Amino acid sequence: NPSPVGHFPTGPEIQTYIKDYVSTFALGDAVQTETVVESVQQLDDGAWEFTTQSESGRSVERFDFCVVATGLYSADNKFIPEIEGNTTLAGDIMHSSDFRSEAQVDGKNVVVLGNGKSAVDCAVEAAKMSGTKSVTLL
Repeated sequence: NPSPVGHFPTGPEIQTYIKDYVSTFALGDAVQTETVVESVQQLDDGAWEFTTQSESGRSVERFDFCVVATGLYSADNKFIPEIEGNTTLAGDIMHSSDFRSEAQVDGKNVVVLGNGKSAVDCAVEAAKMSGTKSVTLL
């Protein structure tokens, strides 16, 4: 079985778990890396058509289900919801993928909106940083 992880695993622990899982269940041939998803389209029959681009060229594949789980590592198309008052907020608003350093939270009260792994990761990391005044996870 893959290596066990605790209740609040770090990013590197998750990466190790995923690699162990792929190895344990011989899923290497089913995993694509270094692949850009150019488009995803739901077809009339409910299936999903993916157009991808990799070193080996462009590919169009059909799947029964589509799960979008970009979270912390989505560099493009970052979703930040429109919240009343966010344009007049004196502080910074950022996507989880932009949270990189202690300087971003030093001396600040931090609120993290979200309930997924990336939100928890950001809240835990901000709380560990010595200069953070407070961290609230909503």
